[in-house]
Amino acid sequence: NYINKMYQFDKNEPIFKLYNGDKCIKESDYQHDLFRIINNNKHGPIITFQINDQHPMMTEHSIQNIWNRACINRKVNIHHENTKLNLKDLYPNLIAEFKRLTQVETREPTLQQIEYFFVRIGGIYTSNESLPFITHSTFIKFYSWYSSMCGIIKDLGSIYDRKEDPLIGLFFGRITASDALQYKPEGTFILRLASQNNGLAITYKNPNGKIQHILLTRISNETYKVGKLDKATLLFSLIRPWDKLKYLYTPNKLIRKK
Repeated sequence: NYINKMYQFDKNEPIFKLYNGDKCIKESDYQHDLFRIINNNKHGPIITFQINDQHPMMTEHSIQNIWNRACINRKVNIHHENTKLNLKDLYPNLIAEFKRLTQVETREPTLQQIEYFFVRIGGIYTSNESLPFITHSTFIKFYSWYSSMCGIIKDLGSIYDRKEDPLIGLFFGRITASDALQYKPEGTFILRLASQNNGLAITYKNPNGKIQHILLTRISNETYKVGKLDKATLLFSLIRPWDKLKYLYTPNKLIRKK
């Protein structure tokens, strides 16, 4: 009954999926399969839940949790429509959310890296503060980008915390990325976050010495499409065959693409 009640939140986009081993149990089979598994498995049922972090209910809960905690720490009115919070107030809870969504514990975005996108999406500076503020309504938009950023970093988890730091340019803006490649050889590229939701940009130096930018859009876990094309491909399967992408940029050395 508990499972059925949880599923009723949104049958088209359930808040969780239930698995027996690697097999996803359909909603219509929940009650039947659970009793069958419990009765037939001598070692006990192997039932796992996969929470849908992008479900609207989970998203709303996360937004309010981060905002409310920051309001309490800053001692401002949670419910006042004109309440504004500083990025510094939000940062600790944003990082906790980052770790929850990415499952990465060894590295996290710095406050300065987040600041660039925080402002692009609506954060504003005031005359007496060095870091930007944001309203609740704008924070909702920022969180939408932020959670999609976490999904991208989760997809890149295998190289995100490597010692060579092949993703050092992940939080570069367009101009910074272009400047970094200016004196690098043809085929050098940077993977960087775009300011639009689910956007991952590739900035690279073409054979003519020009800096170009390609926008990838995340469709689902590890799956992306290029530009306006409809075809979706696994991220690393998409990057590896491109002859024009040869070396991942780092300041100290170039990493040849494998």
